[in-house]
Amino acid sequence: MERLKPIWARVMRRASADAADNFFALGGTPARARDLFDAIEKECGRKLPVFTVVQAPTLGELAEVLEAADTPEFPTVTLLREGREEPAIFVMHGLGSNVLDLFQTVKHLDIANPVYGLQAKGSDLKSEPLRNVPDMGKFIEAAIQKKRPHGPYFLIGYSFGGVVMFETARRLMEKGERVAFLGMIESYPYRDFLPTTEKLRIKGQLLKRHATIFSRIPMNKKIAYLTKGTEREAYSSWDDNGNPGKRPENITFADADRRRQCEELALKSYAPGYYDGKIHFVRADERIASFPAVPRRAWGTFAREIVTDITPGDHFQILSRDYEGLARILSRRLKEALDDPSLTKDGRRPQ
Repeated sequence: MERLKPIWARVMRRASADAADNFFALGGTPARARDLFDAIEKECGRKLPVFTVVQAPTLGELAEVLEAADTPEFPTVTLLREGREEPAIFVMHGLGSNVLDLFQTVKHLDIANPVYGLQAKGSDLKSEPLRNVPDMGKFIEAAIQKKRPHGPYFLIGYSFGGVVMFETARRLMEKGERVAFLGMIESYPYRDFLPTTEKLRIKGQLLKRHATIFSRIPMNKKIAYLTKGTEREAYSSWDDNGNPGKRPENITFADADRRRQCEELALKSYAPGYYDGKIHFVRADERIASFPAVPRRAWGTFAREIVTDITPGDHFQILSRDYEGLARILSRRLKEALDDPSLTKDGRRPQ
């Protein structure tokens, strides 16, 4: 613990550190968690997943993890928020990310139900990442049913996590279970599986975006921008008008380079099946060029019904800055679903 105290005090901006200090009670954020674990790796020579702080939020608990001979096994399902009422809500993070990025949104939900976060396979830096969405859906389905064998199920996914939750919901319904709520936040299938008109619109938007960025970057960078995907990735945070920007600090893509590559390939190969239910879709007010203009155009052929809400911010800011607006929308929609008189006690779908 003595090795960890000065790191903790510096990152958490405290004059001193105590074993009972709680990361979240001290105002910890995903960005600060990233800084903490980067410092631990640099100064202690130990790489731990950033979301370790969810399992070990106090200085004393984190010291025990750090002093252990091996990185502990972390469960796929993690309690993010306690609640006195059932059923539980299950939420999943985005591509290459972790449940910590959902912490602020979950914290501001106005519901009395427990909320569990779901971690993708490979998040622990030990297990092998999965490589296709059906296998990911099967993995998450098994984790959910281990915690709650029967529905009604309330599922929410952000970005790529929403695509995985879509597949999970389909699998649960095929088993006769009730999916009472499927929330998808800024979640889209890969553009190859969109209607032709939407594919052409997105390709046109991307060409315009690349042309604008190309016109603004230094001359010595232009050839590399045209020929190297890694060079184009360096400009991924620029907006669609070619203005430099940076990815919000409160979003952590830590620990995930290899898993993220697997998930990107999984998204590109996933042809969604049909979901005989309702999608509660939340779209960011500021759109990204590679995303469909209207969620219904993306999911209309794959789901029976789609309800869309719009929240302030862009794809990243809705978690890092505008999470209260997102939480209000989710709270309202969850309450509507929780109050549905057709919910059955055993969770089976009404016949």
